[in-house]
Amino acid sequence: MIPPMQKGAKIKRLLITDGVDVPMKGVCIYFLRITKDRKITIKNIADEVFFGVLEIRDPEEPGIILESVYNALQMIYLKYLKTNTSWNSISDSETAAQIRLRFITSVDHYAEFLSGSS
Repeated sequence: MIPPMQKGAKIKRLLITDGVDVPMKGVCIYFLRITKDRKITIKNIADEVFFGVLEIRDPEEPGIILESVYNALQMIYLKYLKTNTSWNSISDSETAAQIRLRFITSVDHYAEFLSGSS
């Protein structure tokens, strides 16, 4: 049973959009598939679909979506990549450190590019 709404309370809505006809605004959850070759099942959904969240304040504000992607990269992904040292499986630790540094630097440069684009 759904509890009754209080008078004057905001009604929360779920809107499904590709962002073309209806602009994205508020908390946006996105789903990405790399390939359409495999059927998604309960067992493989974690491997086949990437999920993420963006906070978009005002879709009319120029560059806001790029800013949201930048914030997600900086606050979540880069922070995790920089603090977690066990995410690659290369046995040679020197080579692994070089690859890790090169990858993090590339993602960092991409994030900076996004911040300059908005």
